[in-house]
Amino acid sequence: MMTMPLDFTPGTKYAYSNFGYCVLGRIIEKITGVRYEDYVKRVLLAPMGITDMQTGHTQIAFRAPNEVHYYDDYDGMVQSVFPNITEPVPYPYGGFYLESFDSLGAWIASAQDLVQFAVSIDGARLPAYLQPATLTTMLARDPKIWSTTDHWYALGWQVTYPNWWHDGAIGGSRALLVRIPNGIAWAVLFNKYHNDPKEDYLFPYVDRALWNAFYQVTSWPSWDLFPNVITTISSSSATLAESESTVWTTLTASSSMISSSVGETSSVNVLPSIDVVVALVAVGLAGLAIYYRSSRKRT
Repeated sequence: MMTMPLDFTPGTKYAYSNFGYCVLGRIIEKITGVRYEDYVKRVLLAPMGITDMQTGHTQIAFRAPNEVHYYDDYDGMVQSVFPNITEPVPYPYGGFYLESFDSLGAWIASAQDLVQFAVSIDGARLPAYLQPATLTTMLARDPKIWSTTDHWYALGWQVTYPNWWHDGAIGGSRALLVRIPNGIAWAVLFNKYHNDPKEDYLFPYVDRALWNAFYQVTSWPSWDLFPNVITTISSSSATLAESESTVWTTLTASSSMISSSVGETSSVNVLPSIDVVVALVAVGLAGLAIYYRSSRKRT
């Protein structure tokens, strides 16, 4: 890699790079002397009250408790990247080495974890993790690259002014996290991904449905609802409510709208034709996510 020429002079163009975050993880380990995952859990997630996030493993035998089963649209099976495994495997369970993705895309989280993270960064859920000046730096637009647009890539966040968000995909996973200025955040996670971008056309409809659900809420609770989420599940729709709240949000999602495979049976809620992680959470002045299943997913 060191012998390859640069595609352009750094700072003059934008190109998304997972490898940059891989390097960042190693820098954290070099400076702190602590494993990347352990450092992030202790210094970042624990102060936010997030205790269930962890980095995942490639092989299904090492799946975390409550972690969903992943599906992919590759035809048939693939050869495992592990040399000691000679039998073909499903792509999400050996088509790539997830452990090497630790700081770029191997975290396992629920929708609630992600919403709690998003609203803790700037203090929508107190205390604020970042100082105002740091937050400004994190979301700033580089005028040399993004001079005439309301959308730019900042430090780890997509910014569509004034909202910040990020989506992503990896074998067996599709995810979206959105944060808007009035203290609202939402997350949606899927445990199947279409590798062909032409087949990923449904995802904008999911984004639009979440925005529509948000606009339908006219009154938000004034207290922290993270510990008190109640979900009611049916096969064709999800109604989400906190037991003492007047807030009700309904999102209808049929199997014809969202392409996904049947989830495996577990002790948590399972849909017959959709296996999605989603949740309604009101945080302080508010937070929105949408829960179809309280399991965890790679993000």
